[in-house]
Formats: sequence, C-alpha cells, structure tokens
Amino acid sequence: MTVPNGAFQPDHTAALENATDQRWSYQTTRQPVLKGTEGLSYDAPMSRWVPASHEVFSADGSDYAWTERNPSTTSNRLHLTKVADGSDKSWAVPPPNDPIFRGHGPMLPVPLAITPGGILLTYGWEGTYGVWRLDPASGLLAKVSGEPAARGYGAGALWLEPLRGSATVGAEQSGDTLARLDPASGAVEDWFRRDGTLVRYLGVDKDGDPWVVTWVYASQAFEIGIWRVSGPGHSDLILAGQQFSRTFSDGHGTWFGNDSGVYLFASGSVERVSSASVGEVLGPCIT
Repeated sequence: MTVPNGAFQPDHTAALENATDQRWSYQTTRQPVLKGTEGLSYDAPMSRWVPASHEVFSADGSDYAWTERNPSTTSNRLHLTKVADGSDKSWAVPPPNDPIFRGHGPMLPVPLAITPGGILLTYGWEGTYGVWRLDPASGLLAKVSGEPAARGYGAGALWLEPLRGSATVGAEQSGDTLARLDPASGAVEDWFRRDGTLVRYLGVDKDGDPWVVTWVYASQAFEIGIWRVSGPGHSDLILAGQQFSRTFSDGHGTWFGNDSGVYLFASGSVERVSSASVGEVLGPCIT
C-alpha cells in the first residue's frame, strides 16, 4: 500500500488552542468545542479530531475520557465527553485511601480506557499507581489492581511496564518488562522482559498482539529495537535502529511514523510507504 503522491499538508480542522477556563487543558477551534489534556487523535467514526489519545475513545468512537489538570481547583475531575456535541459529564475522583500512594506526591486520575464495565483509570503524575474502575452510573470506584506502571489498554487487557530485574534502566517506574493485566480477574502475566533494558509499550495490532520499543545502552550508544510480542515469551524483532513513540493499527496493519517516514507492518513485513517526516501517526487510514 502507498499513500497518495504529493506533499503532506496541515489539516486545519485539527487546530487546538488553550482552554479558556481550565489550566493545562486544550480545546478544538472547530465547533462543537471538545476539550482535553492528553494528545491528539483522529476519531474516524465521528470524523473529528479529538484532544485525547485514541486509547481513551469508546469502542464506537462516540465518547472519550480525559482529566482536568488544574492543581489549584479541580485536579481530580474525570470527564466523559460526547464527540458529536461536546456535552460532558464529570466526576470528582480523588485518590482513594490506599497504601500504594504513601510517600508519593500529587496524584491525578489518568484515564486508561472506556470499557463496557466502566472507565478504567490509574493515578499518578509522572509515574502511575494501581488501576481502578469507575462506574459512570454511580460514580463509585472499585480497585482492580495495585500493580504499578499501567501504560495503556488494548485487546481487552491493561499493559504494564513494571521493573522486574536490574534497576539500572533509569528513574522510578522505568520498567524492563511488558506485563498483561486482566481487568476481570486482576491476574498479571509477564509477556516480554529484557533485564537492564528500558521497555516501552507502543500499542496493540489488529490481532491483539502488543508492540514495544526497547533501549539498551551499549558501546557508548543506545541500541533501539521495535518488537512485536505474540504471547508470553514470544516476540519478534521487527525493526532495529528506529524509534517510535506510538503505533496505530487498522484493517491495513500497524502504522508507525517518525522523522524518517511512515511505515506499515502487514503480512509479516514492514514497508516504508512515505519518506516524509511526520512525527507520529494519529489515526487510521481513511482512504
């Protein structure tokens, strides 16, 4: 597959500006106004750019979750916003009284996913602590797990980056492992581990297999790899020497983007479909 010929052009419908009434929040310039604090993604079912990561969209694309980040007033409010009209419902969800928060600084609720059972969230600022489920009908929180470093949701599971081995890979919660957390049972299973290596979750593909990027310092330089993990202890190195911060999967395969171009992984191989410097892929192919 190739992208159409020609230069990439800015999409003015993706423009964001600072929110007028919420510190550290952004809003769309297109009506109806949509607010958020995390990233930018294209919501294909609703044909709208949304100021949130695609992981926190509902399955049908009709809603997304986000958190106000205003420590002086409403830092603990979690929002569920309708993409069609910007209507909004929010809940005050301060950190529960739980031992895992002791000794840590301010804790903001961080949404991870909208599921049929409720909104999954964690708490943190730079690190994350535990996983909870918010019931939108009652506003009540239920603890799912006390595991640290929840990074995303995909294929019906939460994906964690715990540190299992050597602590030489970096700062607090810099993990060397990708672990799968079942939100129904709370069971955790390690899927990928490299001792002394920084492991970062990138997303899942259309088959439900997660992707990770690894960094290891060797010979006075970082060696970087992009891996597809097909099960516990089963992984394949797909690209070496390339760095990506996220993936996006659709019916064509898994998309990557960085300053060297746009890449598509499909049918077991990688193709560079464009040499344009794009940064990140923020949504599916819509052609």
